[in-house]
Amino acid sequence: MENLSKIKNELKDFYIPYRDSLSLPDTATFGLEIEFNIKNYVSSGELSLLKEGTENYTPRLFMYNLGYPKIWKIVSEIENRIEIVSDVLNDNIETWNTLKTVLDFIKNNGFYYNGFGGSHVHAFNGIIGNDIDAWITFLKIWASYEEEIIRFTNGEFYFDRIRMKDQSARCRESIYRYLEKDSLINKRILPHTLCDRSHTINFCDELTLDFNYDVIEPTSEFKEATIEYRCPQLTVEPVIWQNNVNFFIKMMLACKNKKIDIDLLNNRYNNEIFEYNLNLENINEGKYFDEKAFELSNLVFDNDLDKYCFLRQYFKDFNESVEKKRLLKSNKFWK
Repeated sequence: MENLSKIKNELKDFYIPYRDSLSLPDTATFGLEIEFNIKNYVSSGELSLLKEGTENYTPRLFMYNLGYPKIWKIVSEIENRIEIVSDVLNDNIETWNTLKTVLDFIKNNGFYYNGFGGSHVHAFNGIIGNDIDAWITFLKIWASYEEEIIRFTNGEFYFDRIRMKDQSARCRESIYRYLEKDSLINKRILPHTLCDRSHTINFCDELTLDFNYDVIEPTSEFKEATIEYRCPQLTVEPVIWQNNVNFFIKMMLACKNKKIDIDLLNNRYNNEIFEYNLNLENINEGKYFDEKAFELSNLVFDNDLDKYCFLRQYFKDFNESVEKKRLLKSNKFWK
């Protein structure tokens, strides 16, 4: 890719395609959680996951009465939402067709978005494995580019969703502190905030980085032995879901396969630490830099299609308001 200004001009005529495959390895399994509101649904208040087949299970019964095709599991969520939880998935045409079927059903049966809910992605920790240096690289990327990643995962929305700080709070400060402590790294102990459902990333397993798993069987619960990406804003657009998965998993693969320019990353990380120490009272939440997004795309991806898809979603329709209006939505930037 060439310079950023030239790429930005080219991106205005580029629309993200929905692909049959992202060329991910079979070992790169993942799972999806769709948290949404839908007209006429009133929660009975329960959050426990009742056994399959329980007839009085409110969200399931509601969705079945709408004609939901019973593809992926339905569970309760807080704040009068329903959640659809996928199986363990691989990158293939069946997965992407199924995702589109589920999202189209939601979209066509009373879906609405009020700023609550999310598009959570779980990725198998074994994608990186038990290489502590690869995990340190991963954490440095997240800490260095967290704002740019959040802007990207906001999908078609320009700004953070309501209650982002409560449900997907930034965690770069925790990563900074963690990476300063060699004793914790040597013991592979993660900070508590990285194993917490209220932050942008959540390690769902133990508080250690001793990942040495075989490939998860298709019948397994995908939440075990995964990292959960909680920052994506709710969307019913399958292209954005797929683009998020593509970024998260290829970032992990780049760390695992030592494809990251470590000198560039360390330089960026050290600069971010320096800026943070100068501005402890103001860590610039919500302030992102286009040059860093461009840099991140080059760090993670090895082909122009992936880079263009990432940057187009990051820039959206190039029509951001100077005023931060909650739930400001861009025009369509996908096919």
